[in-house]
Amino acid sequence: MDEKIIIKFDNVTQYYTEGKTILHNIDLTINKGEFVVLIGPSGCGKTTLLKLINGLVQPNEGYLSIKGRYLKDWNIIKLRRDIGYVVQQVGLFPHMTVKRNIEYVLDLENETQDIMTEKVRR
Repeated sequence: MDEKIIIKFDNVTQYYTEGKTILHNIDLTINKGEFVVLIGPSGCGKTTLLKLINGLVQPNEGYLSIKGRYLKDWNIIKLRRDIGYVVQQVGLFPHMTVKRNIEYVLDLENETQDIMTEKVRR
């Protein structure tokens, strides 16, 4: 496994109803330390990509691997604790800043202040 590859979509296709393909043959590699932004019109598959990464749905076709392991092989709770993303809509606690939302989750995981500061900085 290439240690720098964090997320890899390999020919992923996702559909919800017959004839309604949301993602078609997606090949995407996200390397460690990369900052990725998904931009596009409503219904183009941005949320579906995030749902796949977070294990909320499994790909209909193709493979998705995270840190060298296929999505289906992950403990879903562990996966969700290891991955964080910010969505356009209101997040965990709308009255708190993004920084404080991130710190809150890290605090639940008993991270040290130094680690929290570093993760928030990234």
